Amino acid sequence: MKRLIFAVLLCGAAVSLSAEITSANTLSLTVSSLPEAKLDNTQSWTFPVLRGDHFLLRDNNFKLALDFYVTPVSVFEGIDLTLTPAAFVQIRAGGSAASGWNVPGLAPGAWGINTASASAPPSGGTARTGLIDGAPFEALIWKVYGGAVLQFDLGAVIPGDWTHIQFQTYQQFFYRANTLAAGGEPWAFENDGGENQNGFKYYSTYTLAYQLPALSPVLRTIAVQAELEWKLYNTPGGAAFGDTLPWGIFSGLAHFVITDRFSIAAIAQLSLDRNFTNWRRRIDEGSAVFYQDRTVLDGKPLSLNFYRFAALFSVKLR
Repeated sequence: MKRLIFAVLLCGAAVSLSAEITSANTLSLTVSSLPEAKLDNTQSWTFPVLRGDHFLLRDNNFKLALDFYVTPVSVFEGIDLTLTPAAFVQIRAGGSAASGWNVPGLAPGAWGINTASASAPPSGGTARTGLIDGAPFEALIWKVYGGAVLQFDLGAVIPGDWTHIQFQTYQQFFYRANTLAAGGEPWAFENDGGENQNGFKYYSTYTLAYQLPALSPVLRTIAVQAELEWKLYNTPGGAAFGDTLPWGIFSGLAHFVITDRFSIAAIAQLSLDRNFTNWRRRIDEGSAVFYQDRTVLDGKPLSLNFYRFAALFSVKLR
């Protein structure tokens, strides 16, 4: 399942901390119109560090979070370390390991190495056929990352119930690899199309949110967000099939706090897609064209299209 990452400020986690170590455990369920589903459990501990009397330093902390989730085609375990040396900045690092499987008839190409046919089909054309196939749990997908968050809340400068206009950006470099894949060999994970390779990527998010005053019964935050990701593989000929173009998701979100422990986020998303001059699928065989044999359209390589509706249900266990 494509990630649904939203700034901490959207989900109400950016609260003032006491001088003691605090812990939290959250269980969440994400469902979408694709359809997709993800059950996620996050356990975190927050330690007060580097604190001072200035309002930019009084809530400084170090946070350790362990995340475990399962989807119909994958299982994931991750660790995230976040240092907040000032109210407007965070430094983050972490790692994860995951594995997966295919579901015949539902998601047959969700997991595995993406192999191109030896030659074009006898029916004609130059595009090879791509086949994604893998045995359950035959490999690990591992990832390490580092990044930084810059954030700003107008309400901290202009106090008031109606002034909480918030901005956050997250910039991250990461390396992700499949233990079964050779260098330059593409692979799929969580039904993502099979264009991954072992190597570096650059990921960024930009979030603008408005926190409604407490007089709002349940609607607490509305936000828009852009997620962008660039591959840094330098695949030979990658510009022709769009490997150098960014992947992007643009989201609108409404966050509802039903009780102190239960909240719901409603999300609508658009995707930044590549436009190709040749068909994504061969009509004669009904199989996918190998992605490196596609050609992006000159003059209009990208278009914005509807992606999905999603809902995130969260329960604070403690």
